Amino acid sequence: MEESKRVRENEEHHHDGEEAELGIDSADLRRAVDSATELARESPHAALALALAAGFVLGGGLTPRLLGSVAMIAGRSYLSRAVRDTLATVVEEQIAATRG
Repeated sequence: MEESKRVRENEEHHHDGEEAELGIDSADLRRAVDSATELARESPHAALALALAAGFVLGGGLTPRLLGSVAMIAGRSYLSRAVRDTLATVVEEQIAATRG
């Protein structure tokens, strides 16, 4: 038991030295690791999907052409919804003005 305590203290001291060299705040790093671990335990499928997406992007799979296509699809969807809502509002205001 005493040996495991010494090993743990050694590991903590070693990790603290690494973090000081890298300039990483240990609380933020530990919080990020804990959050990732919790996500993986609670929903492993979501964690796997997130890891695959990150690997795809970091691996160069997200080319400018593909990114532009995704942006155009999202933009069209947003624009059509915005135009529809705006036209509905204008029509409703015109109807209310003619009745009132």
